[in-house]
Amino acid sequence: MKRMFFCISVFLLFTFWSSQEVMGQSPNSAEDFMKRGVDYLLNGNYDRAIADFTQVIKLVPNSARAYGNRGDAYAGKGDNDRAIADYNQAIRLAPNDYGAYNGRGLIYTDMDEFDKAIADFNQVLRLHPEFIFGHLNRGCAYLYKGDLDRAIVDFTEAIRRMPTFEPYMYRGSAYFDRGDFDRAISDFEMALKIDPNHKSANTIRDFLNVAKLKRGR
Repeated sequence: MKRMFFCISVFLLFTFWSSQEVMGQSPNSAEDFMKRGVDYLLNGNYDRAIADFTQVIKLVPNSARAYGNRGDAYAGKGDNDRAIADYNQAIRLAPNDYGAYNGRGLIYTDMDEFDKAIADFNQVLRLHPEFIFGHLNRGCAYLYKGDLDRAIVDFTEAIRRMPTFEPYMYRGSAYFDRGDFDRAISDFEMALKIDPNHKSANTIRDFLNVAKLKRGR
């Protein structure tokens, strides 16, 4: 199946941070720039967010979270090269922080660099095994790579942890690609039962109808 959907872009992984990182050096200005930048990021105002996170970096050059947040903003703009550069720097500064690996993995998935994406999501799950989107994101990379069996394993684990529309949708897509239309239909129907008004619901309905036609042949 041609790529129908893109995995959940879990941006803002760096926003749930403690201001202690910047308070020691510039408690007011750096913290204020960071908070305002996060507000801009949440509202999709990526250029202003980038400007504020850049100010934090000028004030606190070793702020991994500022680089991670700015990477999220660049990713939101679709500026993959700058996003990867910022995620790389965040990882250099804080190699045990899973957020930058996840952000970079999403970018690599978007760029069809699936092996690199999978390696990053492996790191995410190594550093934070309970991260709720880890298996979902890695499953998407496996799905788009065409490694359907591993994708299904990851999506099944994602469903165990988070039985929402998206993991059922993606696992149904993997079953569809594998020609297992009964299971694809079951997952698509479950996704629609969970959230019939999801933004991808109409696409799912189309593929559900195709799966039913193919099953009847």
